[in-house]
Amino acid sequence: MPENWGYQAMDYRHLRSVHNNFGEKKLKDYPHVNFFQRYIYYTVLKKMKIINPLNYLDYRKDEVIATMERELGWQYYGGKHYESRFTKFFQSYYLPLKFNFDKRRAHLSSLIVSGQLSRVDALDKMNEKVYSENEIGNEPGVCCKKLDWSPQGV
Repeated sequence: MPENWGYQAMDYRHLRSVHNNFGEKKLKDYPHVNFFQRYIYYTVLKKMKIINPLNYLDYRKDEVIATMERELGWQYYGGKHYESRFTKFFQSYYLPLKFNFDKRRAHLSSLIVSGQLSRVDALDKMNEKVYSENEIGNEPGVCCKKLDWSPQGV
């Protein structure tokens, strides 16, 4: 994912900033690693190598989906993180409309690079609308209400 499309999950500074604005409970027991610990203390001083095991697996999206459907009774919701109304709306409607970036682009690019999807098929998927005019309906209002946001700011 391009860096300017979001924040690293380990960015404790960002987490604290969001929490200071919107959080209610204390973060004192929340496990975290700060920048110094992650990039200097553990890697340089302690000489620890950080391994991301999922990066070493041969991931085949179609096989994973078939396995989860067969063994777990999971159902595909039509897109990455579309199991939640909020994340579907946020990633496929709000971000592209408000900030002109569509996370599908990065997700589909990964499949192209790994040989699981052709560029032509990815472009076809990018041209598909996630919501029709009828489907979008009250989604902004529902998501705003759920988050206690004002629709005017969205």
